[in-house]
Amino acid sequence: MDKDTGLDLETQSYLQETESIASIVSIIVDRRRELGITQRKLADMCGLAKSSITRMESFETIPNLDTLLRIFQALKLRLTIVRKN
Repeated sequence: MDKDTGLDLETQSYLQETESIASIVSIIVDRRRELGITQRKLADMCGLAKSSITRMESFETIPNLDTLLRIFQALKLRLTIVRKN
């Protein structure tokens, strides 16, 4: 149990993971809109169903790595992995 948050370590880890996923999805949505691409167009560019993009953007599903890489490539984004200290 963390004294500052009152949350157990498992809950803290879950919340951190959720925040990370939300951050990634928000970047995708912002970039898609910046480029003026609809969900349908992005789905077509990635070879995905539009419903997959819709569910991801509404946080109903967590995209797998393959899907993320397809989306990043279509939106000209780069996935960078940094070692956590």
